Amino acid sequence: MLQGIVNRTGEEKVYVVNTYCRDNRGGGQKQARTAEGFLADLYADIPVQRLAASRRTAWPTLMSLLDRFPAAAKGLVVWDPKLEQATIEAATTIAGQTDSIAVSPEIAEALAGRHLPVTADLRANAFADNLACLQWLKEHWFAGANKKVAFTWSHITTDEQSWGAANKDFVAAHRLFTFHLDVRDPEQRKHYADILTEYPRATPVMGWADENFFDPLLRYLGYYMVPYIGVENLTVHSSFPPTTAAPPQPRALEVRGDEAFIAIQVPDGDNLLHTFLYEPDIMRDKTELNRIPLTWVINPAIVDLAPRLFHWYRSNLGADR
Repeated sequence: MLQGIVNRTGEEKVYVVNTYCRDNRGGGQKQARTAEGFLADLYADIPVQRLAASRRTAWPTLMSLLDRFPAAAKGLVVWDPKLEQATIEAATTIAGQTDSIAVSPEIAEALAGRHLPVTADLRANAFADNLACLQWLKEHWFAGANKKVAFTWSHITTDEQSWGAANKDFVAAHRLFTFHLDVRDPEQRKHYADILTEYPRATPVMGWADENFFDPLLRYLGYYMVPYIGVENLTVHSSFPPTTAAPPQPRALEVRGDEAFIAIQVPDGDNLLHTFLYEPDIMRDKTELNRIPLTWVINPAIVDLAPRLFHWYRSNLGADR
């Protein structure tokens, strides 16, 4: 979240590598580590200064960032461990609108010496359940949220099962409204429409929810999904002007005699996770690239969200691939 606050307007950008994401090949050492590679592939013309992690305390990266950008965070929003997922999303919404950072009670205690005021402590609300939290959040914080983009749950928990901590910079930077409902619960999932219908028709919806339920709902309501899980540094990638370049044009191959062609398509690239992580990771292995002719789906939103990545694809895939 601090990354999003700094990157919203600052010329000096915070860029992170290897954010833990369970959906990135299970997390840990198995992760596709494209963020490090992008520094060379996309941003070689931009000076990079690596920030050393603090050695004096727990949460060393956060502490180092606060040392480097002491005026960026204006306060703390404390989530409630008794209703973790809903209040983390609520804290994220509030943090984006108040230039605060969302923290656990333990981190809030560790930051006491930095004299950051508590913007909100969601433990005091004692929400009964996810719906109660959402109703309160909508009443108090929806009006000030950015309505150009809708957002859903970004899958972050504190038990090392996070699926979307990397998403938080974009949500905070753009002051998006994010919330959590259990999509598996028939009663809770009915209330997704309560939020979505507050946005103009055709608004892009970022984040993720179970597509078996969510995709038909969005089609019915008149919105479209930009699936977004575990993508690092979107506030950096999207800080460049959108591209106007066209994608490579397909080249027809001549059919000789009785030859038959089989088309293989990998369609899961609509999720930005694939466009930013899995596909670039595979393409860097030049020994395997193009051994099997196939078509990948690359999310077209990168013309706006990551124009330099679009040009990287265009350069690597070319018209003859």
